[in-house]
Amino acid sequence: MIYKVLLMGHLIGDFYVQSGKMAAKKKKDMCVLRKHCIYYMLSLLLLCSIVITKEEAAPCLLLILGMGVLHGILDLAKIRMENRTNHRYDIFLLLFDQCLHITALFGGCYLLGIHGGQYTNLFGKPFALSLVEREVSVFLGILICAKPASLLVKLVLSKISEETERLHREASNLIKAEYNPQTGSVIGVLEREIIFILGIIGQFGTIGFVLAAKSLARFKQLEDQQFAEKYIIGTLLSSFLAIICAVIIRSYFFI
Repeated sequence: MIYKVLLMGHLIGDFYVQSGKMAAKKKKDMCVLRKHCIYYMLSLLLLCSIVITKEEAAPCLLLILGMGVLHGILDLAKIRMENRTNHRYDIFLLLFDQCLHITALFGGCYLLGIHGGQYTNLFGKPFALSLVEREVSVFLGILICAKPASLLVKLVLSKISEETERLHREASNLIKAEYNPQTGSVIGVLEREIIFILGIIGQFGTIGFVLAAKSLARFKQLEDQQFAEKYIIGTLLSSFLAIICAVIIRSYFFI
């Protein structure tokens, strides 16, 4: 349970508490970056306080402080690398950054001997955490399939279609007027969440209906080859992430 809670705290602090404006400003303003690190630590602290025992309070605080400092260092290094490489390796840097965060988080938890308790205090009464083990796993998958997956899909699509998208916008005013990137992002999140839930309950065959419904909304636009290629890549990548997340959680965490 402790590892799931730590991962949830990391995702909330790194992707959900941080707004788009903060993500942009922290690249130029160290004060904003420090503010983001504080929010990151508070996210970890809030969730860890639910599962840790009194004896683990000091090691947990040490872990959170260490992760806050490391988070700032990694974010600063990532920003500088993005600027030096002119954003050519943003996808690799994102994945590498997340791997380092998770490795440090889990490694620190293991080395400090933080295991978490079996009970938490709910309205003054002990509550067995094992009763919500599955719900926590599902919520973790939902968190992964929303903002983190959206960012990865966005980066992949931007890398493979920067020039194509520019030419496409110039050539087709109709599609430009009909296609709203923000709306597409919301549709993508809903698509991944539905596919993830269907995967968790073992209804993989029903996923085809979700993809078919999404395709109907873009039926006319799919006649344009450039849009169709981008649409197919985005849909397949989005579905792949949701299915992989569902399979992993269903196989290893959904106990």
